[in-house]
Amino acid sequence: MKDECIRVTAPARLHFGMLSFENGRQRRFGGLGLMVERPAVRLHCTASREFEVVGPLAERVRHVALNWSRWRSLDDLPPCRLEVRDAPQHHTGLGTGTQLGLAVAAGLNALLLPDEATVTPAQLAAAVGRGHRSAVGTYGFHLGGLILESGKLPGDSIGRLEHRVAVPATWQFALLRPLNDEGLSGGAEDEAFALLKDAPASTTERLGYLARHVILPAAKRRRFDEFAEGVYDYGYLAGSCYASIQGGAFAGPQLTQLVRTIREIGVRGVGQTSWGPTVFAVLPDEGAAHRFADRIRSQYSPQELSVVVTRANNSGADINCGPRK
Repeated sequence: MKDECIRVTAPARLHFGMLSFENGRQRRFGGLGLMVERPAVRLHCTASREFEVVGPLAERVRHVALNWSRWRSLDDLPPCRLEVRDAPQHHTGLGTGTQLGLAVAAGLNALLLPDEATVTPAQLAAAVGRGHRSAVGTYGFHLGGLILESGKLPGDSIGRLEHRVAVPATWQFALLRPLNDEGLSGGAEDEAFALLKDAPASTTERLGYLARHVILPAAKRRRFDEFAEGVYDYGYLAGSCYASIQGGAFAGPQLTQLVRTIREIGVRGVGQTSWGPTVFAVLPDEGAAHRFADRIRSQYSPQELSVVVTRANNSGADINCGPRK
């Protein structure tokens, strides 16, 4: 193993919104989202005489590795070299913390404990302290695709996976991120959830209907228009539950205007992923996606807005072993 390298590539996660906002319900949180190919976390794990981290987000990687070591009942950090080759910017709604954490745990398992049985999504999340609210990214790391998880019961480590559906490979997703903003995270996110008011039962019922009877069936049957409009309706309703925190269905006037601009262009499938600031637009094919991206870029400067065109990831993280380079 000393001359081999474990390479982990983990897709980014788009989160369409939580499923339940009622503190009195037995099963809390839940959510709907999907995995996309770009931007991705790319991590290389190799044997070494001592523990070292190279690349961006080094302190976070060290913290994750320490959690993994404790979970494995090790006395110290493992002797290996972890190199982050690429990672999306943190706190932009793409699930970077979860994907990076799971990539580190999966890479360390493959490098140092290759003969052990494959761990479950819940075990991998527990190893690095992820999945406290949403488990969309955790299941997406393992499976890819469109993920509906129905939330946590008391005592559950992560929410229950309800459905996983492959998304047509021809559908494209344009990711638009204002470069002067970032979403809530850490203590600010915890405080926001603590202040979040209960939503009516009818809201949870409507979100469940849109997820189970509109969005998932549309993806299965490749009905693009139904999928796109359903994603917008779901995201708008879920986002409205955060209006007291973020000022409306979307996080502030900048994102509200960006969503309005996209809809006025004629693109119906648009939403905010997690707390933002990344907004996504759903396009039927690669040509339409690049025409849309060019039009948006003509209205914003590169210093204002990042635009990335990608497609769904239906396979989850890629973990492979090869010669050290």
